[in-house]
Amino acid sequence: MKDQTILEKLSVSLFILFLFCLTMFPKLITINLILLTLVWIYEGKFKQKTTLIWDHKLLLLLPIYYLICIGSLLYSENISYGIKKLETMLLLFIFPIIIPSFISLNIKKNSFIFIKAFWLGLTISMLFCLVRAFYLFFYELYCRKYGIELSYYPYTNQLFSSYLSYFMHYGYYAMYVNMG
Repeated sequence: MKDQTILEKLSVSLFILFLFCLTMFPKLITINLILLTLVWIYEGKFKQKTTLIWDHKLLLLLPIYYLICIGSLLYSENISYGIKKLETMLLLFIFPIIIPSFISLNIKKNSFIFIKAFWLGLTISMLFCLVRAFYLFFYELYCRKYGIELSYYPYTNQLFSSYLSYFMHYGYYAMYVNMG
C-alpha cells in the first residue's frame, strides 16, 4: 500500500511537470508522457486501465490514424519531413494510453495545483517571449539607426506571430494562452 501512494505521488508530480513544461519545452512533453506511461505500467493495473481504453472506442481512432500515417511514410518522397511529422504527431499514439492513468491522479483533489502549474509555466514562457521580442525589436531599431546590416529581412516587427512565440508554433502558443 505504501508503494501505491509513492506511485500516485510520482504520477501527480509528473503531471504537474507536464503542465508546467507544456508551453516552454515541447520536446520534454513526450519524455514526460513516456515516464507517465512507465509509471502506469509499473503500477500493475494494466488490465483495469486497458479495459477503460476499450470502453471508449473513439480513443482508438487516434492510434489507428497514427499507424496509417506511418504506413503512408512508405509512399513519401521526403522521408525526413515525414519522420518529423510523425515525431510531432506522436502524442496521437500516446494520448489514448495516458488517458486512463489520469483517473489515478485525483483530478478533483489536485485540480488547483494542476492549474497553478499550468499558469506558472505559461506566465514564465510569456515573460520570456515578451522580453525576447522587445530585445529583438530594439536591437533592430539600433541596427537601423547605425546602419548595421541585418541578416534577415529588414522592417520586420518582432512583436507579431512567430517572432513573439519562441518555443513553438504561434498558433499552438496562442491556443495555450487563450486556454490559460
